[in-house]
Amino acid sequence: MKKITILLTALLLLSLFSCRQDITSPPPAEEITTYAELFDAWWDKMNRYYVFWDLDSPGTEWDEVYSEYHPRFVSYGNIEMSDEETQSAVIDDFYEITASLSDGHYYMDLNLPGRESVRYQPGKTRLLTRLGLTPEEAKDAVLNATSSDYEEFSTSAAKNEKAISIMKNIFGIDTDVQDEPLYREFSEKTAEEGRIGEYFAKAGYFITPESYVIEAGNETMDVGDFALFAGITEDGIAYILFSGFMISPFVFSGTNEGNPVGLQVVALLESILDYISDSEDCTGAIIDIRGNGGGLITDLSLLWPSFIKEDVNIVQLRGKKTDNRQSYSSWRDLDIKANGSAEKNFDKPVAVLVNGLSASCSEMTTYFFKAFRDNHGGNTYVIGDRTFGAHGPLDEDNPSDKYGSGSFHLSSPYIIDDYIAFSNTPIYESRAYDGVIREGIGIDPDESSIPFSITEFESGTDSRLARAFDWIRTGI
Repeated sequence: MKKITILLTALLLLSLFSCRQDITSPPPAEEITTYAELFDAWWDKMNRYYVFWDLDSPGTEWDEVYSEYHPRFVSYGNIEMSDEETQSAVIDDFYEITASLSDGHYYMDLNLPGRESVRYQPGKTRLLTRLGLTPEEAKDAVLNATSSDYEEFSTSAAKNEKAISIMKNIFGIDTDVQDEPLYREFSEKTAEEGRIGEYFAKAGYFITPESYVIEAGNETMDVGDFALFAGITEDGIAYILFSGFMISPFVFSGTNEGNPVGLQVVALLESILDYISDSEDCTGAIIDIRGNGGGLITDLSLLWPSFIKEDVNIVQLRGKKTDNRQSYSSWRDLDIKANGSAEKNFDKPVAVLVNGLSASCSEMTTYFFKAFRDNHGGNTYVIGDRTFGAHGPLDEDNPSDKYGSGSFHLSSPYIIDDYIAFSNTPIYESRAYDGVIREGIGIDPDESSIPFSITEFESGTDSRLARAFDWIRTGI
């Protein structure tokens, strides 16, 4: 059996982008006492380190934001002495400024005295309005974390179609894991559990507790709430479902440390990926990334080379060159590299299942299978809902110091209870292999006509999964 290896293609590519040598980082923010100082510090960092200005401020729009809102923040006075009405006005102002940002990854936490922290997430605002919430309802849901109070969200595919709930509702697996991971080896015996046998002749799965820490090399990482399922049908269709791109730490811990938990994940992955790439009995594959919010970019080079014998370009990346908002580096290719394990490109049908919360690495995966079809002759088909629209790569470890762009905090060192402790944003902008930037928009599936029914789903019927099987079997 082949051993899974990690190709650090993506990370190596990032190193090709030289850091901006001509940037003089602003000095550490002085002790902020007024709302005007807070706004100035945040606006300046956004001006320097945010990369999506070609989308959000192709002209003077960002300067006009400053001209409009700075006087308001001056009028709000001292932060610690502000009353509830003033704080509410500040919260509303920041919402108005950030709600239209194109960056799907963006979030910012605002911590005001005596109030619960408020998180601004323009991508979430867009998703909620796409589901049918009014602008005011979406604002309430984002600022007050009340998304599930709205039926449009609570009964949507985005909320319910995800790995754990699919495993529970559709395959009948008891997903209530207590202290240690739940593992079932890839076998016919596993397929006899619950309703798994209604779909698969052979299956295996792995689920961690809600909070579970593993050692990955010299670091520790919380990979809690991770779920992985793999199965093969009687007629040879391979199926893989996983909750997030958090597989690399298990592989590192499994191969480098001899950790039995990591080895379980590796064994399960090798079983299904070897079947896809090597077995003459394989008749097709389903990649289920519904509700998968992304994770580690290294996972892309771990999972998808099983399908290819030649490199596949998925996106191009570019960063900032100077403080000038429109000063960008040239576009550079980000490829999924073939690792030599496949003798030929996978020529069987591949169905990819996505929904509104398929984001980041899930969207890179969607691009991969679309590029595989469009540029390399693959037979792929994307089913579900438009994806989330968060495509730029992240590096949350003080990236603005390394790349001159990306996530930032206002004070140094990082202090968790700062008024604005952290602003999360990618280090690079990406455009798809077809030359289109879909940041903040998402990727449209090839087929989006199958409605989601929460009643059917909770009673064990997965219409979109059924459609994926049907497309592979009939080609129609």
